[in-house]
Parts: sequence; structure tokens; C-alpha cells
Amino acid sequence: ESVELGLLTDYGFRILVKQLTGVLARRIICEAGQGARFERGERYGMIKFGSRTELYVPVQCGSALKVAKGDPVRGGVTVLFALARDPSDVAREQSGAPALLASGH
Repeated sequence: ESVELGLLTDYGFRILVKQLTGVLARRIICEAGQGARFERGERYGMIKFGSRTELYVPVQCGSALKVAKGDPVRGGVTVLFALARDPSDVAREQSGAPALLASGH
């Protein structure tokens, strides 16, 4: 089972958050509704008994990774990447497929 949540930043970048259940976890709770706005670190749901979350960010958004593969992360606490603040600083072509930047358990 999985749930995908598409996000649109204030700068027009599209980000995808994908929650995936594991062997034990068979339930994902996603309280986000269409048009909902979130603040940094705000929770929108959870995966019962853990599992993993994948974060897809287009390369065009000029992001800078803040964690490395294998680093421990905490939802709502750990900063995973930083977006370019000014959309004119980067090419904003949204035609390419987003790249998997981070995956946490």
C-alpha cells in the first residue's frame, strides 16, 4: 500500500511525497485534503508501525541536499534539502521526471 501526496511550493516547484507500508505496517493515514496548505515541519499523516517515505524533487528546482544516504532522519524535524529561494535562479522546466532525493524509514 502507498499514498502519494503532490505538493506545490510557493515558488511553483512540484514535489512528491510517497508513503509506503512495510511488512508489518498495512495502514497509512493521510489527513491532507486537496488545496490544503502546510507550514514547515507540519504533520499531515502517519504510517502505522513505521516503514518508509520517499521524497521526489525535480532537479530543476535547484535543491541542495542536507542529508546523505543512511543518515538518520526524523519526520518534521530533519531538514532533507533546501530549495532555491528565487525561481529566476534556476530553469523551471517541469517536463522531466523528478529524481528520488531522499528515502527515510
